[in-house]
Amino acid sequence: MINFIKKLLKSNIILIVLAEKLLTDLKINFEKEYKIVSYIDKPIILDVGGHKGESVANFKKFNPKSLVYSFEPNLNLYKKIKKYFLFDKKIKIYNFAISNKKINNLYIPYALNKPLTLWASFNKKYLIQRWKKHTNIEISKIKIKKIKVVSKKLDQFKIKSNLLKIDTEGSEHEVIKSGLKQIKKYKPLIILEFNSNNFDEIKKTLYKLNYKVYNYDHSNNKLLSLNKKEIKNIYNDTNSKNLIFYNIKSKILKKTDIN
Repeated sequence: MINFIKKLLKSNIILIVLAEKLLTDLKINFEKEYKIVSYIDKPIILDVGGHKGESVANFKKFNPKSLVYSFEPNLNLYKKIKKYFLFDKKIKIYNFAISNKKINNLYIPYALNKPLTLWASFNKKYLIQRWKKHTNIEISKIKIKKIKVVSKKLDQFKIKSNLLKIDTEGSEHEVIKSGLKQIKKYKPLIILEFNSNNFDEIKKTLYKLNYKVYNYDHSNNKLLSLNKKEIKNIYNDTNSKNLIFYNIKSKILKKTDIN
């Protein structure tokens, strides 16, 4: 049944529009990796790619003590997050893109005159590539518009974080490079969406800083090391997937939480 629903969604543009609106407006998030925040005593989270606040809501759900700094470059979405979490003093929202490069534009696909902001990317070519990979709908069925954004480096904020979440549709490595000083100093646990275009670069950069890549086993609440065969299978998977990088010298998690 689940596979049938996924196939239906990939082939029907009306359902794609409706599903995005429903899931994001209700802050529904199926990414079980966020539950790992419950193992951190006092989470200080850098949420890069805030969208409509889905990840913020889930971090707070799994650990109400979470202090979250969320970055969202889209001004309209920034305003929505700000309004939704208006009375939570432990949530700080910033209207910036995060990158080691200067970013001026964010590309957003529109279908049926509705913005599909979950697909938005700073790289138009990557957006098109992702659309073709994850849907069976002709690219001519959507219009891609661009909006102006302002970017900053993560290191400019000097936040002592113990968890860094990155979901930026193709620019994850640029985010990491923009925050290398903080990553070296504070060794945060890193949750990021797998991207075959930059995963090797990310792994190379983080391995030099004593990080290893893990899969989150939600049934046993553990981090499981990934071998080469498992990583290869992830490359071939058409579904989006979050991976976790954890510094082996970090003490954020207990040893029993890692396998």
